Parts: sequence; C-alpha cells; structure tokens
Amino acid sequence: MLFLLNDRVFKFLGGSDILVSSGMPMSFATTCTIADAVTAMQTAFVESPELQKTDPVKAAALAYLIASKSGANCAMFVPQGAKVKHPHQVAFRLGTVGITVLGTLNSLQEQGRLNSHVINEGVWKKMAA
Repeated sequence: MLFLLNDRVFKFLGGSDILVSSGMPMSFATTCTIADAVTAMQTAFVESPELQKTDPVKAAALAYLIASKSGANCAMFVPQGAKVKHPHQVAFRLGTVGITVLGTLNSLQEQGRLNSHVINEGVWKKMAA
C-alpha cells in the first residue's frame, strides 16, 4: 500500500507491523477513531513540523492509522504559523487518488525528482476540480 504524506510517499509492506515498530500502543491503534488518528498526527506535527522527514517511522505509523480508519491514501498536514502550540493549529486535508498516481509519485521520489509542484498538480489541484 502507498500513502502520500505531505511531500513523501510511504510504502506499507507489512501492514500493521509499522505500528509495532513505531512503538505506538496497540490499544490506541485498535480503538481510535479517524478523529483520534488525525489529532494524533496534528499533535506529532506540533512537536515536529517536518515530521515526515525528522521521524519517518512515526509519520508512517500515523499515516497507516489514518489510511486504515478512513480509506484515504494521501494527506497534507500544515502547521499554521511559526509557533504552533496546539494540534488544532495544524490544518489538514485527506484524500484518495488512484494507485497509478501514487505509483508515479513513488517512482519520482525514488529518482529524487518528487517536489511540491508535482504533488500539487497531480494530487491536490485535481481533487479541488
């Protein structure tokens, strides 16, 4: 399974194994709602505004949780302002795109050619239309 989080494509090969390797409590993972999963991701972005780069294991685990609770395969989390102190100051958007789009983005990432312009044109602008 592929999941786009901001400017990074994550590959989930072992399913819920990512939750275990991240140290996420399985009690939270099994009982949380999509709202809980989003709030957990927002909280993580408050702690680390570049979460997908600074803690990719945690980012991947939270992305997996969002995907499993919502069916979304892409998400954008953007802290609003320089000194974000509360999870609700992190704006978010969830979406679903075709596997071919995610495959293309993953290929570009592997080539070192994935950038925000490509993501915006290929994912978010198409959803807005």
